[in-house]
Amino acid sequence: MAEEIRITIDEFRDVLYQKLIKHGALQEEAKKTSEIFALNAADGVISHSILRVWRLLSHYDNGLVVPGRMPVFVSGTGAVARYDGNGTSGVLSASFCMEKACELADRFGIGMVALRNANHWMRGGYYGHLAADKGKVAICWTNTRANLPSWGSKVSNIGNNPFVMAVPGKDGKHLVLDSAMSQFSNGKLEVMRRAGKLLPVDGGYDQEGNLTRVPGDIEKTRRSIPMGFWKGSSMSILLDACAAILSDGLNTASIERKMQKDGTDEAFLCQIFIAIAPEALGESRLEEIEASILDSVHNAQPVKEGSPSRCPGERVFRDREAAFRDGILVPAESWKQILEL
Repeated sequence: MAEEIRITIDEFRDVLYQKLIKHGALQEEAKKTSEIFALNAADGVISHSILRVWRLLSHYDNGLVVPGRMPVFVSGTGAVARYDGNGTSGVLSASFCMEKACELADRFGIGMVALRNANHWMRGGYYGHLAADKGKVAICWTNTRANLPSWGSKVSNIGNNPFVMAVPGKDGKHLVLDSAMSQFSNGKLEVMRRAGKLLPVDGGYDQEGNLTRVPGDIEKTRRSIPMGFWKGSSMSILLDACAAILSDGLNTASIERKMQKDGTDEAFLCQIFIAIAPEALGESRLEEIEASILDSVHNAQPVKEGSPSRCPGERVFRDREAAFRDGILVPAESWKQILEL
């Protein structure tokens, strides 16, 4: 098992800010980006915070991110709009577009922003929380490179296309789903491999074509299992189609071809951001309905005593409170690499 060290959230945020400035980011974008990464780390998502710093900085170094850029309006009317990523950092363009979707929802009851030519948004759940903090029900997703086999295929030809849904919760404790279309996200595979752990269930195939729980073997073959088998495969294909069509951007197969041709990292993605204002529909029993759902889930007889079932997003708030109080455990080697970037 890899050695771990404990750092504070403030330390991570401040170091990342300094590294972003060193690699060309402007002060305001470095400040916002480091705050988003720090919150993702506090929420327990090490895979798309600590372990993605090198990738973020490399995008500044290789020109995928152009300092000072923001998404540009392309077209749209009423409650819908289309934007182009315009070389903006992925976390900043996604935040911008979700905020725009919320603004449209305030005006029309619902808002949808389609973004093309986007860079990697890192942790999708952040944008669900962003909208829920504004009292909005939210749906968003992104397409990706070809990193998942369609059902019945031996090769990766569709994306794991992370999908997010969020419902505002009482006292800011929102219900938030952040799920890749693979049984385990690539980030989860990396975290489990680094920790020397097996997956709790089969997550993909090894080089001999056998189902395996060994995360490193799945990373080598790039043959993860779609969640729900053919259902996850179908969902991935439709998410890709909707994102590419609505944004007039590249679908997964085209993204993969461009990456192979240009020798670049994953970029030129399509993303969809939808926000809905419940109050626009009149009287809302949001808190009552949510309380009933929570009660039903929490009071279900558990399979294992002491391990009750929970709703998506509940763990986040426990992790966040502990992280700001005690700091976070990170791979010592990864932190050393960050300090040297």
